Amino acid sequence: MYQPDSNFQLPEDCSKIWRFMNFDKFHDLLETSALFFCRADKLGEKFEGILPDANLKKRRENYEKNSTGDGWTVIKRKRKDITPQLLDHDESLRNEDYRKAVCISCWHINDDEDNLMWRSYLGDEDGVAITSSVKRLKESFKGANKDIRIGKVHYINYQTQEISQNPENNLSVFMHKNKEFKEENELRIIYGPSEKWDAEEVQEGGKHILVDLNTLVDEVFLKPGSGEDFFQCVSKVANEHKLNSKIKKSALDSRTPQF
Repeated sequence: MYQPDSNFQLPEDCSKIWRFMNFDKFHDLLETSALFFCRADKLGEKFEGILPDANLKKRRENYEKNSTGDGWTVIKRKRKDITPQLLDHDESLRNEDYRKAVCISCWHINDDEDNLMWRSYLGDEDGVAITSSVKRLKESFKGANKDIRIGKVHYINYQTQEISQNPENNLSVFMHKNKEFKEENELRIIYGPSEKWDAEEVQEGGKHILVDLNTLVDEVFLKPGSGEDFFQCVSKVANEHKLNSKIKKSALDSRTPQF
């Protein structure tokens, strides 16, 4: 079920969102009535769930100060072997545990179809894009037995900018990406155990979470340039789940070059 969270910035309910996927993933969604959440460490981005350099630098500086609070002197009394480098290593190990336990579904926020997103997510592969809205998305998880959170991704400079950390919510680190990805304008749905980080609860590649397909899916667009055979293939599987009326050909195919 969707859980509101003040640490996540949520777009307006009417905001249009897109989920790009190949045919196999589309077929899996329909057959399982479940949205697949990819494990964070499998998303292919090395900085996923990692604190920026600025956060690590600030932490090291705080630890190295001779304070009477939770600074370096107190830490040294507890662990004789502690060094700033070892603290960084410990942080890396904790982040790796988080990355294996947190699962993410990535969506694109845009009122219009975007050819760049087709190329980024599918390349030369045939596929579809499901459109929905933030309101539909939230409501589609009402029958799910897992709590999920939804929010916009914030794009920052990982060398110079910090992430504001909340000790009660370690998921915020997964809502930030390097600014080079800002064209993705990403909305994320996140599933992560809130009381303990249990990687064993998550499958090898991620986790399926039940959704109401008719609530979730507004329209299904075919990738630009898709042939009639692919259209018929998508229509057939959609018809089996009473979604056939939602299949649309790409609006980009109807554009005529102007010279």
